[in-house]
Amino acid sequence: VYQGNNVTKVSLAPSTGRRHQLRVHLNSIGHPIVGDFTYCGDAESPRMMLHAHSLSLPLPAKFGGVREWVAPDPFLDILEPA
Repeated sequence: VYQGNNVTKVSLAPSTGRRHQLRVHLNSIGHPIVGDFTYCGDAESPRMMLHAHSLSLPLPAKFGGVREWVAPDPFLDILEPA
């Protein structure tokens, strides 16, 4: 629950790095991202609720090979249990 509304946390795996790919797709199926002013007009949320949990960057071996980063969930403190 976020600001009195039921919300769902989803895990998405984009197939390309195209700009707005996730935002456009979710909005087109009737599930816009909370806080996305551009696609759903939500100006009340303090930020867009879109967050990369992990990133992977394939680099040549001479630069260390694949680099990966994992980030904590920034929404744990602001979402209420349903």
